[in-house]
Amino acid sequence: MNQREVGESYDTIIIGAGPAGSTLGYLLSKSNLKVLLVDQASFPRPKLCGGLITWKTRSLIEEIFGSKFDELFLVENISDHFYVYEKRRQIIFLPSPEPFYFIDRQNYDATLLRHAIDGGCERLLNERVVRISETENEIITQSGRIFKGRVIVGADGVNSLARRMIYSQEKFRHDLALAMQVNVPYDLLRQEYRDRYPKIFFGTIQHGYSWIFPNKERALLGMGGLMRKNKEPLSSFNEFLTMVLEENREPLKTVKAHTIPFGNFVDAPGRDRLLLVGDSAGLVDPFLGEGIYYAHKSAACASKAILRYFAESSGRELAAVYKADLSPLYKELAVAKRFRNLAFSKLRLLGYKVFKGPAIYNKFVDLVHGKKSYLRLPIISRFT
Repeated sequence: MNQREVGESYDTIIIGAGPAGSTLGYLLSKSNLKVLLVDQASFPRPKLCGGLITWKTRSLIEEIFGSKFDELFLVENISDHFYVYEKRRQIIFLPSPEPFYFIDRQNYDATLLRHAIDGGCERLLNERVVRISETENEIITQSGRIFKGRVIVGADGVNSLARRMIYSQEKFRHDLALAMQVNVPYDLLRQEYRDRYPKIFFGTIQHGYSWIFPNKERALLGMGGLMRKNKEPLSSFNEFLTMVLEENREPLKTVKAHTIPFGNFVDAPGRDRLLLVGDSAGLVDPFLGEGIYYAHKSAACASKAILRYFAESSGRELAAVYKADLSPLYKELAVAKRFRNLAFSKLRLLGYKVFKGPAIYNKFVDLVHGKKSYLRLPIISRFT
């Protein structure tokens, strides 16, 4: 083959074994397709994430895997109340209509990968994909190995190689957010923040928010905000740490940071037989920054489109079928982006004065859990 050795061929090759990639691998393997998951890391691997799991995510996971969420995954903490603050000022403390679950992403992702492997999915770890050939339907890895796939899926995150083949990187950068996080023992928190309930802080960073999420042994302190709106995000995070810690004994060198999509969901989540799922396609809530649900949901939509594509002889373009399946998600995210611009503006300060009862905040938490849609929000919905 003229010094060019091609490895095995697969029905689908998935680049990236995070929640989107592993979920898709599980679904396709369960349907008797030959699937290869490729990831540059070994698992379990560290992953920066608040680890908050909403009702809609749990419901979707249970539908996909056919078991209760806490039977599938190790749950670090369950909280039935939540706080919202404007900087130091407590705005609300209310019960949640559904409990918030908290997981450790390192364990969560490793468990998802194990489910995919148990379902028949093959994996190639510690191997980075350096090139994708759409004309040959191939991937080439850093060690020079070549694999063919009838379909190739980019589940390779915010810095996706697959996305860069079909979408402008410069355009994608415009709505990137920076997320920062540290884990601290509970006794380092100021006394008023030590209970095991999630806390959201607005006004601590432009076009974003901070959080304290409770895990079993330690609290996760984080902050995320739109990069183009914040010149010195690490300085803002240090101010937040000073505000919530007894003493700011967590040096900034321990802060973990990474970029996340924040309203830059791509116009084309695929081309021909190359698809994008999860963070690779920018499928993250533009207001909350929550991406786990959208990783699983886009994987489910991609699985449905791929299976239909293989089963039909109509010749319909795979990427077009997948985009049509994602259409309801895109409408939701577009409205969420408009809502973000309102929620992070100074009008929220007026909202605290106008909406003093719990009713509006109950709607907010229903929105977080997915029991209410952005499409049905008062005022915002009139412009959709």
